Amino acid sequence: MRAGAGSKGCAINRDKIQEVLEKGGKLSKAELLHCKVRYLSDGVVLGGKAFVEDIFQKHRGEFGANRKNGARKPRFGQWEGLCTMRDLRLKPVTLSPPL
Repeated sequence: MRAGAGSKGCAINRDKIQEVLEKGGKLSKAELLHCKVRYLSDGVVLGGKAFVEDIFQKHRGEFGANRKNGARKPRFGQWEGLCTMRDLRLKPVTLSPPL
């Protein structure tokens, strides 16, 4: 399930995005950028899998012994190969307030 643009050109349909988020669906990259995305701030590192793994290895001592790798797949969107260092489980994507 994906949220669609509104009837006014590239306007984002806020109700549709909210519906997709509530049902655990996936948003497009453009739709994600119109939301508050905690992966961009609380995810610590955001990038390709190799990049995130490299940063993880450089800071290995800051993570518990049970953690085997650094890269985590972000949820609720089509991230096109991007990974993050932290697996955010509680509301990683929420709707931004209207401008």
